[in-house]
Amino acid sequence: MNNIWLPAILFLIFYSLDLYKTRKGIMPDASNEGNPIGRYLFRKSPKWLHNLINIAYAVAVTVMILKGGKIGLWFGYSAFVGHLGGFLSWTRLNRWQGITKKSGLVLPIMLLGVLFAGYLLSLLHEFLWLR
Repeated sequence: MNNIWLPAILFLIFYSLDLYKTRKGIMPDASNEGNPIGRYLFRKSPKWLHNLINIAYAVAVTVMILKGGKIGLWFGYSAFVGHLGGFLSWTRLNRWQGITKKSGLVLPIMLLGVLFAGYLLSLLHEFLWLR
């Protein structure tokens, strides 16, 4: 599969930006984090464990993208879109501010949107590079 590095590089760039802005944003209070797993880990685990989990996650996702074929391509673009959204959620472009984290449908709808956007980007990737 040609240019498989593109989704991996996009993922790594926006994962790093998302992680940086998240850490900066939750320093005063971890309740600012929208991801319940991330919020729990930031509150309950030591910093060395955060770093280990982040490195393991980045390596695992990158390997999945590079070795996963078409599913890896879809997964890579989905991870990129998810972390792009995570990064933008800490900026002035965030239009979700004020929506409570208790809204039960927000997270599943956003996840479906991320997966669908990743699927569309993987189709576009294949169309552009496999012609």
